[in-house]
Amino acid sequence: MPFERATPQQIRDRVGAEYEAVLPGADARSRRSVEGVSTRAVTVASYGLHEHLDWISEQILPDKAEEEILERHASLWGIERRAATAATGEVRFTGIVGVIIPAGTEMRRSDDVRFVTAADVTFTGTTADVTVSASAAGSAGNSPIGSKLALLAPITDVQSQAVVLDDGSGNGLTSGADIESDDDLRARVIIRIQQPPQGGADYDYKAWALEVAGVGKDKVWIYRNWMGLGTVGIAFLVIAGDGFAIPSTAEVAAVQAHIDLKRPVTGEAIVFAPTAYPIDLTIKLFPDTTVTRAAVVDELTDYFSREGVPGSAIYLSRLRAAVSVAVGEDHHELLLPDDNVQPPAGRLPMLGAITWA
Repeated sequence: MPFERATPQQIRDRVGAEYEAVLPGADARSRRSVEGVSTRAVTVASYGLHEHLDWISEQILPDKAEEEILERHASLWGIERRAATAATGEVRFTGIVGVIIPAGTEMRRSDDVRFVTAADVTFTGTTADVTVSASAAGSAGNSPIGSKLALLAPITDVQSQAVVLDDGSGNGLTSGADIESDDDLRARVIIRIQQPPQGGADYDYKAWALEVAGVGKDKVWIYRNWMGLGTVGIAFLVIAGDGFAIPSTAEVAAVQAHIDLKRPVTGEAIVFAPTAYPIDLTIKLFPDTTVTRAAVVDELTDYFSREGVPGSAIYLSRLRAAVSVAVGEDHHELLLPDDNVQPPAGRLPMLGAITWA
């Protein structure tokens, strides 16, 4: 049976009873007696020791250990907390031929997130593409295509605003990731204990991918014989705010490089970003109000984020269930799709356009 920790009152009563048992006539219950004062002092000290022992009991295993102790548990298993990384990418300046934008030039986004240029760039035309990185590591530096960055100090013959460019995969400034949370680190430690390395098992590839900053927990998928016998496909999503996003080319390359250092020499690992597979819906909603529609969209978005797996079916029953739990929904008719949806291999089912019938 579990140990029942004594309350301060129970400790006080036990100590007082002991005083009265060994010292006939002692009054250990009175606040003004010597025995009573001693009883309270012993009770406070004893309760503090009980609290410390209770704290120790939660530190000896990683499932409840606090930050510092959790990192010690992780280090014993060869696991390090993933450090924060800075967002990088290219921006385009407009200026006059021959003008130089020096390395270390500072820029700011409208929310005051700062960026710096990586190297000197000379205008050979009216525009110049410059590699930049966020001044501070973290996901805050990630910026979509078309975002504006303004120079902190003007440069003669250069427009003050630069525009974030497409990195070639539909992303702007990417690869910015926050320091790994305690929950994510704890999950990796527990997985390492429960699933010891096997030199190339499915979960080995997943664990290796999760060692790279920004890769989403529970958002790594392994496919055996992906491109033929002896090949392994690894698809993943990256953390984006409170949700997940399809990784950029640079993020895919980072995971590929890391897994290449870990994988068996006889295996071929192919890391790839899943391609979006939007699923459009037509819904007849009762009551059909703006608030109810918004609730349905939230539930469907959460459903696809939670259960969307590249190449896996989306079942009508699950879609209907997601709509049904929306706040304010009384009943509905799901007109489209009219059957289960099976995305092709490597395609990630996502919420598409909703038509309200």
